[in-house]
Amino acid sequence: MTASRFNSGARTALGAAVCGALLLGMWPAPLLALSDPTPIGLPGEQPTGQPASPPPETNPPLGQSGIGGAPLPPLPAPPPDGQLPDGQLPGGQLPGGQLPGDQAAPSTQQDMQPAAIGGGQPLPAVDAGAPGLLDDSNSGLGANIWQGSSGAQLISLLPKLPAPQTQPSLRDLQLRLLLTKAPGPTATIGIDPLVPLRAERLHAMGFSTEALLLTRGAANAAPADAKGAFEKALGAQDPDTACGKVDEVANSQQILDLYWRKALLFCQIQREQNEQASLGLDLIRETPDKDAGTKDFITLASMLLGESKVKKPKLAGSPDPLLTAMMQKAGLPAVTAQAAQPPKPPGLAGNAAAARDPSLPLDKRIEAAELAFAGGLVSVDELVQLYRQAKVGGDPLTMPDSPLMRAQLYQAADQAFDPVRRAQFVQRALLNARARGSYFSLAALYQPIADRITPAQNLAWFAPEAARLMFWSGNVERGGFWLNLAQGASVAQPDVARAVPSLQILAQMAGLTGNYDADPVLAWQQAGGNPAIAERLRGIKAGLGLSGGIAPVASGEAAAIGSAAQAGRRGETVLLCLVALGGRGLANADSATLAQALGGLRAVGLEEEARRIGIEAAIVSGL
Repeated sequence: MTASRFNSGARTALGAAVCGALLLGMWPAPLLALSDPTPIGLPGEQPTGQPASPPPETNPPLGQSGIGGAPLPPLPAPPPDGQLPDGQLPGGQLPGGQLPGDQAAPSTQQDMQPAAIGGGQPLPAVDAGAPGLLDDSNSGLGANIWQGSSGAQLISLLPKLPAPQTQPSLRDLQLRLLLTKAPGPTATIGIDPLVPLRAERLHAMGFSTEALLLTRGAANAAPADAKGAFEKALGAQDPDTACGKVDEVANSQQILDLYWRKALLFCQIQREQNEQASLGLDLIRETPDKDAGTKDFITLASMLLGESKVKKPKLAGSPDPLLTAMMQKAGLPAVTAQAAQPPKPPGLAGNAAAARDPSLPLDKRIEAAELAFAGGLVSVDELVQLYRQAKVGGDPLTMPDSPLMRAQLYQAADQAFDPVRRAQFVQRALLNARARGSYFSLAALYQPIADRITPAQNLAWFAPEAARLMFWSGNVERGGFWLNLAQGASVAQPDVARAVPSLQILAQMAGLTGNYDADPVLAWQQAGGNPAIAERLRGIKAGLGLSGGIAPVASGEAAAIGSAAQAGRRGETVLLCLVALGGRGLANADSATLAQALGGLRAVGLEEEARRIGIEAAIVSGL
């Protein structure tokens, strides 16, 4: 049997108080065989001046930690000026830990649990010349991942990355891609057009602190972040520096948009260039369909230029940094009667905030935490602590599904002494999770508990669920024990017998060697499997280089993946795969796309990532 996916360390997830499973490790790399016209494979020769990105020897595990107790802490505030207290990333951890190639096995069961980032792991030093937070020793994808790619193509693809992303394999790879410390193909000193796009996707995924640190580490000078630099200087009451940023924009752009025209006018007033400012203000007055902010700007500019005698103007909207600076210059308090309240974080970040809000009812906090956990924004420890606050009453096996029932079910599974009873709780939790479409989130939570159940003859009924969980989580040897138990009990238990072909398929994908049916996919289909899904399974096997795989002729997005992989353009290959698989979801990806995506990842040295995605795609297909 092959070694477990955990044999290079603990399984973790990225995030601002991240959790979920990032199942990294080492597996043997079978040869890839895909059909024409777009075969995948490392090119025999690289174009001159465009060497392929050398992949790291392995993907090191990420550090783990977590918090305990309740109520849970509030969302952290970003550090000033990008400074990290004690070398840590506030609100979430960045990967740290073992070096590539370190294969030390976890020493305890606790070491194998997914946990949050943010406690005790050193951060990689951020090189201002290479924007990003992850280097090769911290799960980065390589410093030259964008080499050889078209900058224009990358700019068009990055906004297509799905956000939020709750499929663990895709989410973790997407985070690593966006956070890898690497310059874009058209980057110059201080200017990298990919940085704001990467930061925007991180923010959309809920990782706002990481997005902020990424932009701050990009040497301050990217034109796309000029507005941020301008407003930061205004907030620091440093108009000279702010106006210097405006001069940079004005010198680099022939036509200024409305925002920069207003900023230039402010600087003209600041420098007492009133004649030019008056002319600029007249032009802004002629702007059609002016919004409230523009109307307020005209009012304040008129005051500062002495064109208005109003001493206490009524402003229509809440002031932005530019209006606030103008109000300060005019001697007005920088507030309005309609001052806006701090906005609630959107999407999954809002769920993470709700999970940490002790004023909310416990069931609402649990439900919010489960959603944020799926996106990697809440740690396993945080979710468990919320579960443990629920009062236990009755048998959770007989209760209808609800947040409080799930909390009681987790407590019962964790505390049960009888292996049969514990297996019943785990199975119920995972069956409910599959019905809700949240299998992988709950699987990450229950895998350490299931690891404490020893395969035994009286647990043959539990073998399919346990084997599936172990193959997904990377505990391949334990999955093999459960598979053997299922195969031995299949004669007496028809339900278990029907599950054996699907378990054999997952075992092959997980890298477990052994005696299987000649064609497990055919056996699965003959046992009642959907032919369309059988085709997808063959595409997955083809992408993973396994026998019985069939890769249909690729075109469009799938063919583009093959071309990028053959040229060794690692970042572009990963980006194309994430867009193709994440946009439609693993459950809807066709066999050609799956084959090319998985084969492409393997061709650029991401064997483990391809395997993990393939297993998840197979499970969401019904295995």
